[in-house]
Amino acid sequence: MTVAGDTSVADAIDLFQAQNQELALVLDGQDVIGLVTATDAFEAVLGELEDPMDREMAA
Repeated sequence: MTVAGDTSVADAIDLFQAQNQELALVLDGQDVIGLVTATDAFEAVLGELEDPMDREMAA
């Protein structure tokens, strides 16, 4: 999945859900300029999310 560099967070979240994806390359024209995850997008709106797997792996 790809998104343009000027894609809003709300639009990115919609795309992640519609395409059932967790990861997107960020493009400027045809150049890859970054990577964004669904978690990144949700945290931009909701704040830091706790991942229960982080606690289990640390134990």
